[in-house]
Amino acid sequence: MKQKGDVTCKVIKKVRYDSESLAVPVYFYGIAVYKENKEWYRPVYPFSCDDKALPALREFVEAYQEELQDFYKTGYNYDFSRHVCGITGDSKDKFRERWFKKGVIIF
Repeated sequence: MKQKGDVTCKVIKKVRYDSESLAVPVYFYGIAVYKENKEWYRPVYPFSCDDKALPALREFVEAYQEELQDFYKTGYNYDFSRHVCGITGDSKDKFRERWFKKGVIIF
């Protein structure tokens, strides 16, 4: 895993609980951002909903590790697609759609 400065991003298993039955965990995968080797932040995006999309999420994190690190390190963590693709044209929508088809949800 590439590390830029003191920030790294790792794929982790996350859990949420169904609103009707708090006893039933629902697992999904996302990332944790580590700063100086300590967990610093668990952003909502990117994530995948199940084990089938886990390889695609790992591929995404590996492909965009430096961009993810820059994105979270600077504190601008609202729109990763815009961070990568810019604000003009439809490239960020195409970027999101391409990864969505693989099972990775980003914003």
